[in-house]
Amino acid sequence: DYNATIEFYWAPFLVESNSDDPTLHSILNRIIMAESIEKHGVYWKNVDYLIFNTYIWWMNTATMKVLRGSFDEGSTVYDEVPRTIAYRRVLETWSRFVDNNIDPNRTKVFFNSMSPLHIKSEDWNNPHGIKCAKETKPIFNMANTFQVGTDRRLFVIANNVTKSTKVKVDFLDITALSEYRKDAHTSVYTIRQGIVLTPQQQADPATYADCIHWCLPGLPDTWNENNAIWNHKSARSIDICNSAHQLLQEWQTAQDASLDQARGTTSFPFDVVCVMYSEILLQLIQAAGIQLP
Repeated sequence: DYNATIEFYWAPFLVESNSDDPTLHSILNRIIMAESIEKHGVYWKNVDYLIFNTYIWWMNTATMKVLRGSFDEGSTVYDEVPRTIAYRRVLETWSRFVDNNIDPNRTKVFFNSMSPLHIKSEDWNNPHGIKCAKETKPIFNMANTFQVGTDRRLFVIANNVTKSTKVKVDFLDITALSEYRKDAHTSVYTIRQGIVLTPQQQADPATYADCIHWCLPGLPDTWNENNAIWNHKSARSIDICNSAHQLLQEWQTAQDASLDQARGTTSFPFDVVCVMYSEILLQLIQAAGIQLP
């Protein structure tokens, strides 16, 4: 109906690695070639939209193994490099590829910021919880700061590198809005190696709850909506912002409280929270020149 083709391309580190097989990639000893990207990049040319991201596969260890030589040559010698240094090297390789191979008149490029995880329930003051299992509501209190283990150093690197490219890259900040969504993971309703968890496995969330991946439909739909807003940057964006502003006013009136007080309440309908806590949407409202209450 839309004359469009959507493709998911598996390259968890963007550059070449020993985890590039889309089905057989559960490798503990992960090794990358930090300056080798053409093997993947050849498939990224001459398309209309490119959306990149790389994060969660970096989080297993504090260091990354960077191969000397190449896999094709049978090289086995590698250097252990701090995560941040290896990440920067990879993104600089990626940025050079984008500048040298992507035609900005043909292709629009986006880079998604890191997708957070919710492993420790203590992070949101639930000491008796087990990871994200049985969480049914987002984190409501936006006034208090909290940490869910996101490596902000990688966020800064990605943000800076995407700003340095000659070809325009839109950096999509999905991190902050997603950190509130402890309820949006697949939890025990997930699969392992393509197989749905058994009832016995579901009864053991400490071992099997997946607090990394997200439910579909769910939070990734919000990412896509934000992407669409940034992509169009037109009157439609203003319409969405105006609608959101109107909703915020209605919610405030219903609660008979200021917006700041409303942010701390837990009486909003669940549907509302997903949008209300979208930091990107609030930024769009302000960018449109609409003054919040």
